Amino acid sequence: MIASHRQLLILLSLYIAQGLPFGFFTQAMPAIMRTEGIELKYIGLMSLLALPWALKFLWAPFLDKYQFLSFPLRKGWILLANGLAVVSLLIFSQGDQAWWLSSGIVFTMLILLGLNIFAASQDISTDALAIETISADRRGLLNGIQVSGYRIGMIIGGGAILAWLPVMGWQYAMWLMALLLVLASAPVVLMTAHINVANNPVDDSAAGESIFVSWKGLFQRNGIWLWIGLLVLYKIGDSFGTAMLKPLMIDSGYQLQDVAIIMGTWGVVAGLIGAILGALLVKPLGRFKALVFFALLQAVSLFLYGIYAHGLMPRDGFIVLCVIEHITGAMATIGIFTVMMDYCREHHAGLDYSFQSCLIIASGLVAGSISGFSVEAFGYFLHFTIAAGLTLLGLVWVVVQRKFIVSVTAN
Repeated sequence: MIASHRQLLILLSLYIAQGLPFGFFTQAMPAIMRTEGIELKYIGLMSLLALPWALKFLWAPFLDKYQFLSFPLRKGWILLANGLAVVSLLIFSQGDQAWWLSSGIVFTMLILLGLNIFAASQDISTDALAIETISADRRGLLNGIQVSGYRIGMIIGGGAILAWLPVMGWQYAMWLMALLLVLASAPVVLMTAHINVANNPVDDSAAGESIFVSWKGLFQRNGIWLWIGLLVLYKIGDSFGTAMLKPLMIDSGYQLQDVAIIMGTWGVVAGLIGAILGALLVKPLGRFKALVFFALLQAVSLFLYGIYAHGLMPRDGFIVLCVIEHITGAMATIGIFTVMMDYCREHHAGLDYSFQSCLIIASGLVAGSISGFSVEAFGYFLHFTIAAGLTLLGLVWVVVQRKFIVSVTAN
């Protein structure tokens, strides 16, 4: 369970690979769609295309048990998923931006759905590999690498490529992302048997356990419903609020290049800082205090967006708010990811972690899908005020369930 530098570099490259296309289609696409005149409610509903991230636990046990062809278990599924993602990007290159967002919108949605399926499948194997090969006392470092790598990919996909999109054009942007994804996937070739836990199961009885028994055992755990409540509530306010950040910028007079620089670069870099801070603070604060402190900071940062939208801050102040919110959001993510790893059963980390992350993603998808309706009904100020309130609701849940949370996260 000792993490070598090579293992950590492989994991870093895999999380970067996840962030590349996902960053473009989640950070850049909402702004691009808004410039094309697409209504806010449809932009918000695009969040539903990420549904595979909320359902990946359904096929996670399959990826845990079976190999792809003759490849080692984790390595095979990772290479297949990333390869299919590259093919999807190459398909996107066959046509211009205007067509994909007008006549070809149905095909756009189908390809985006496929990209999310491939990325979610890669994530299952990557997370399982990380949990199985990194010791418990280094989970702060592991989560820092996870969030940092993902955000580095988003800086490139959601920031740099968007900034250069008007210059290079849609087709070259897709080609560039495909090439970068190939390069980010290359270190996986270095994976050898000694870091492929599937080739040397730690528990033969667990390895031979049926998928149904694995799921049944998960739901029979003490306090599982209290834990589900925590996962659903903790990040829902963040998802609800931030889904409308790019449209807010466009409606405030920012151009696509501004969105790319502020959200795709400044924001993601701030997220990297937040990931480092979160990783450093989780252990000295303790799991419970970290969850409470990070949620409080995140609620304040979301409310400040509402203050900005109400016209009580200068237009240029958005950059400062963006940095603050991305730092606090990343800290909260580190906190919840760490306790998720603590709650995983021994020999069932792949399924348990996938299920927990799916709950967070599912609640976020629902919140994001109705965010456009919220803005149209109440305006940006009340929308972000509600988002802050939802985050505080998650904080209250943590405080009320303090004894239980401390008991299951003790290490």
